[in-house]
Amino acid sequence: MFLRIIYIMFFAWLCMGSQAKAQDLPMLSFPSIIGDHMVLQQNAKVKFWGWANPCSTVRISPSWSKDTLVVKADNTARFEVLLRTPQASKRSFYIDVMIKGRTVRIDDVLIGEVWLCSGQSNMEWNSTKGIKDIQSELPYANNSEIRLFTVEKQTSLYPQDNCRGKWLVCSSKTLKYFSAVGYFFGKKISQELNVPVWLINSSWGGD
Repeated sequence: MFLRIIYIMFFAWLCMGSQAKAQDLPMLSFPSIIGDHMVLQQNAKVKFWGWANPCSTVRISPSWSKDTLVVKADNTARFEVLLRTPQASKRSFYIDVMIKGRTVRIDDVLIGEVWLCSGQSNMEWNSTKGIKDIQSELPYANNSEIRLFTVEKQTSLYPQDNCRGKWLVCSSKTLKYFSAVGYFFGKKISQELNVPVWLINSSWGGD
């Protein structure tokens, strides 16, 4: 019994130590739409934003450029810059975001075409709705040059800086719940232009 109490106290100490270390890290976060596996629009100025300690200096260094952008977070903790992107490329890039005491790397970033797929049920439907074309496509859907992002359903009375969702590389598994119409459109764009494609599914079917 005594040994069991010692073990419990030891693990509690470890957990408290790890939580303290996490709390000691300077604040640095991003909206869900900015993250690993994302695709950015080619030849464009792309808005890039996040949150850091108020009035702190944020340095943003994309691997496709020799330049480092420097910006200060405002008094609401938000920072924002415009990233200038190059021509479409199948090469995987990264973006380092640095503040004093912390660096976050956003990895596996592609440059290509970005398309928003929006609408109601005809855009929302996926393989689980019994659409035969997309069901027969699933075994052949492993394509690392197509990236999928589904905006989870959420309501708000006011504009939001963030949404719920996650970046996914297109595969038989991830495509299963993605818009069938959006996927076939993205596949055609990818084949015809020979560039990476990011598809954002933000649709909401009616009853």
